[in-house]
Amino acid sequence: MSDYTKVYDGAAKDTAKSTVAGADFDVEFDAIETAVATKANKTGAETLTDKTIDFVSWSEKVASMATTGAVTLDLSAATYFYNTATTGSNTFTFSNPPTTGKVLAFTVELFGGLTHAPTWPASVEWSDGLEPTYTAGKDILTFFTRDGGTTYVGTLSAAGVA
Repeated sequence: MSDYTKVYDGAAKDTAKSTVAGADFDVEFDAIETAVATKANKTGAETLTDKTIDFVSWSEKVASMATTGAVTLDLSAATYFYNTATTGSNTFTFSNPPTTGKVLAFTVELFGGLTHAPTWPASVEWSDGLEPTYTAGKDILTFFTRDGGTTYVGTLSAAGVA
C-alpha cells in the first residue's frame, strides 16, 4: 500500500454519488488494491468468456515492398504490403507467420502482374487450384494462414483497381 494513501472523513458511504468514506473506504480500497495487484501479477494469455469487445476503429501496419526481385513479406511487421510500380517480376516469400491455431490475413497490392508475373511460395493454395489472372494495373490479393504458415489460401480480392 505504499503507492496509495487512505484518506477519509469518517462519513458513511454515499451510494447515490458512488463516493466511499468512513469504514466502507477500507473495504472498497482493499478490494481495489487486490484487483490491481492481481492484474499486475497476471502472466500469460487471458481468456475472455461472454465478453464483448467493441472496436471504434481498427488499423493495420503497412509496409512498402520492392518493385522487382526477391520480396520477403514479414508478417510480424505488417499485414498490408504495397508498391507503387513494378519494374520486373517479384518472387515472394512469407516470413514470421503466427503459430498454428492462430489465424492471420494479410493483403498485397500488386502492380503490373500481367506483364511482370509474380512467383508465390509453393505453400499458397488458390481457388480451384488456379493462380488468378492479373491485370496491367493494380490488383489486390488477400492471403490467410491458420497453420503456422504451412499453407496459405490466396484470393484475388480486386482486379484492375483504378
